[in-house]
Amino acid sequence: MESYEEKFNVLNHCDTFAILNRWGNIDSGGNQIQGIYNRDTRFINHLHLLLNGMPLDLLSSSITEENETLSTDLSNPGFTSLNGIKVAAASLHIHRSQFLKDEVFHEKLDIQNYLDHPCSVKLSLVIKGDFADIFEVRGVKRKARGRLMPLTKSEDGQLVISYEGLDHIRRKAIIYFSQPFEADLAHQLLHFPLDLAAKGLGQLEYAIHFEQTGRASQPKIAYEMAKDELIPRLKHKNAYFPIIETSNEQFTHWLNRSQADLVSLMAETPYGKYPYAGVPWYNTAFGRDGIITAWQTLWLAPQLSKEVLLFLAAHQAEQEDKASDAEPGKILHEMRNGEMVALNELPLKNITEQLMLPHFSLC
Repeated sequence: MESYEEKFNVLNHCDTFAILNRWGNIDSGGNQIQGIYNRDTRFINHLHLLLNGMPLDLLSSSITEENETLSTDLSNPGFTSLNGIKVAAASLHIHRSQFLKDEVFHEKLDIQNYLDHPCSVKLSLVIKGDFADIFEVRGVKRKARGRLMPLTKSEDGQLVISYEGLDHIRRKAIIYFSQPFEADLAHQLLHFPLDLAAKGLGQLEYAIHFEQTGRASQPKIAYEMAKDELIPRLKHKNAYFPIIETSNEQFTHWLNRSQADLVSLMAETPYGKYPYAGVPWYNTAFGRDGIITAWQTLWLAPQLSKEVLLFLAAHQAEQEDKASDAEPGKILHEMRNGEMVALNELPLKNITEQLMLPHFSLC
């Protein structure tokens, strides 16, 4: 069985991650794993870009070296434009740039017209949410779920997909767009008419904010500003590690690749950075994984080791709790935030590496 890494592109930032296909889409009819997740809930389970109602042709797709951005190049199939002009295949170039930052998914679309005459087109986005708990995605069956609300459009042009959980928490995906659009709310389909000048460029930006009751929301921020803020953050994380070069180019590349992967897993906490165990199922703090990572990188990044220990010390058990196998001084096994954990739907008798307990289970 092939792993998801062989099929999909992964973006990750702290408690939010996205698993997209090579087109930059999320296909709810494909592998169950695809989606955009925040704090152990899959908010978005379908995201599809269309041009004049048709899927686009893939040219290339890659994650940048620092793991922060998915860059995808697409072209058009042949079609008749909105102004009645025949448009040959590969006359338009569509570039998608997607990244995550501070519990927000950002995307920028650049549409380049290579024709010698104007061209009117209609970009469309299908966006759907299911708000599945991460353990539902992994195959755990639930007797009941909360209520998924219809897609709504506010007066100022925001789209909202929301879910009222059985844990009485309302989770929302709030979508902001850079320009007006036509909405078919019943089919969760959004249309963006674009008039492209000869050899001209059209653009569209949008951002999906992931919010839930009781948590502060992130301020609205434009794509370029959010992207600019990523660079200093990456530099700060990379400052934990010295520059290492060897006489073997392949070995040096392996070291740099390993460092970039570790940096992408370093989440912000009140105690400093903490290396999460890995996307998709383990994108959270694990006690044993954090300790092993701290130990193995102690010679290289002692500051990270210090912050791991501070985090674990702050979360040590202080009293006995048989439900979570807690005893004073024990180190947490892992931390979770989803609806099923809040409702105690994961009993201790079934504990495996696939199972989480309320708040945390302990080694």
